[in-house]
Amino acid sequence: MAEFTWEMSSVRPDQLKPVPETSPELKADRKKLAERLRGIPSYQTVYSKLVEELFPEYLKEHANEAELIKLGKDAYHCVQDIPYTEPNGRLSVAKRDIITQDGRHIVITSDQKDQAQEAYDPYLSAVSTATNEVLKREPFVATATYGIMICMECKQEIRDCDRLIYHNPSDNEKKIAHNPAAGATNSDRCFISMDELHYLESHPERSQISPAEWQQFLNQSEEGSTASH
Repeated sequence: MAEFTWEMSSVRPDQLKPVPETSPELKADRKKLAERLRGIPSYQTVYSKLVEELFPEYLKEHANEAELIKLGKDAYHCVQDIPYTEPNGRLSVAKRDIITQDGRHIVITSDQKDQAQEAYDPYLSAVSTATNEVLKREPFVATATYGIMICMECKQEIRDCDRLIYHNPSDNEKKIAHNPAAGATNSDRCFISMDELHYLESHPERSQISPAEWQQFLNQSEEGSTASH
């Protein structure tokens, strides 16, 4: 089952130091940059979206296995998958107790689960292929490392991700959507942590990010992509 691992992060000390007064224009530029960076897709974001969007049509195309495929989806994306507790209190070795993402309880045998997973696996492969095709058309692609931070400004727990953003080569043969780091040079990529992005959009007056420097990276990559066509 695909899962994200969350790691705890702390705000950098320099983000808590007094900073010069920030102009309304710079605050607006920082918020605009944050929106732009959040809009850059990653494999995870596109994949998660397509898993839901493509499913109804896939079921129509595989109507003879629709129920088994739906069961495979429920089991694969479940929030709980544990041995079933029999009425006598013993744990079953042949049955699974599954809680789906929408809160339904399903009790199935291990063999039924395996059959359902086998029916669902081709759909996941199709989604993976579709995801890579989408990312190949994007000028920028991000890789995400998920984590948790406590913001010292708003005192909230923030669940987000660090982002390493790559310029996607215009040459289709060089595009590796799931692994954009392959072949990338330092000039093709920039990093922004979840801390930095949170401050950029929620506390722009305390952010240390320079919109101009990021804009230079984004513009140069876009100009290079345009010139290559």
